[in-house]
Amino acid sequence: MTTTTFDTLRFVKTLQESGVPDIQAEAISRAFKDAQHESEFATKADIREIKSEIHALDNKIEGKFGALDSKMNLIQWVLLLIVIAIIAPQLKNLF
Repeated sequence: MTTTTFDTLRFVKTLQESGVPDIQAEAISRAFKDAQHESEFATKADIREIKSEIHALDNKIEGKFGALDSKMNLIQWVLLLIVIAIIAPQLKNLF
């Protein structure tokens, strides 16, 4: 992630023009700059990268669910055949 630039001189001058004393304006400027260095912001490129990673994971999960669905379908048919194999002889004895 990238950091944005912070124009401390312009910030101090803006504070001074609004009536803030020089020492206080410089202290506020340093505090803002320090806070900015301690934090990271996501850029549009960072967000695009994360979106593409999420999309890739989504596709991977969809593929796995498709394979799982096929396996469950096969198990369903095998169980049906087993049930028929067990019940058919019983029905033959009834009639």
